[in-house]
Amino acid sequence: MKKYLSTILILALLVTTGVLINAPKAHAAISLVAHIAASGASPTTAGINTSGATLLVVSMSCFGGASSAPTDSNGNTWHEAKAILSGNESSLWYAYDKSGSALVVGAGQTFSGGSNIFGLEVEAFSGTLTGSDPLDQTNGALDSAPLASWQPGSITPGANNEVVISYAGVFNGSGIAVDSSMTITDKYDFAGGISYQQGLAYIVQTTAAAINPTWSNLQSTGSAVIASYKAGATSSTATPHGQLMINKAQAIINKGQVIVY
Repeated sequence: MKKYLSTILILALLVTTGVLINAPKAHAAISLVAHIAASGASPTTAGINTSGATLLVVSMSCFGGASSAPTDSNGNTWHEAKAILSGNESSLWYAYDKSGSALVVGAGQTFSGGSNIFGLEVEAFSGTLTGSDPLDQTNGALDSAPLASWQPGSITPGANNEVVISYAGVFNGSGIAVDSSMTITDKYDFAGGISYQQGLAYIVQTTAAAINPTWSNLQSTGSAVIASYKAGATSSTATPHGQLMINKAQAIINKGQVIVY
């Protein structure tokens, strides 16, 4: 009996000082909110509704050198995740903030590439880490042979529930495809003066594991990149047993009872 009362007293102190017995924080489920693409030199997309998104990702193929950062109609801050230069460049960019403040999303949002960009793809996700940089792992590789299939190089996300995004861009070809259960959101075949062959794909890994997707049906030199982004944490909650004991302790406090042991 004394042991039980001592336990209740300790729990009562924990409640009054704001210390709870909590289960580990769960991770938010990352979901694709919207996607869009645009082609042609210096492309700009049509407007899409990105409401609820916490991460924006843009992939680009740039002719003859390194690309500058993409822009969007809400003026968010863009960070380069990975770029591989092969005469032309394949690059992956992302935005999670606007000059240190919250990411600005909403209806009618457009995205633009700079000069010499021949293809731009956009993905918007909810459930990613906010308040700090969500980028986790990156890799990339040049296909200079050229080969009919190519990989960006392996990464292993540092935690469960991360979203893994891969992009491949080559000068020529059609029918680009990818394995590893990744979903291609947008892709282009080669069209002179309009677009290079390219594709953007993603997968949400509920259990973190090494991944090195193979892009296939490539018909000229190019490159592939890959990156993973962390999931956000949901609010922690008390375990069922812990919550029961907290409730008992709170009841004692509310009644003004004094525990003697």
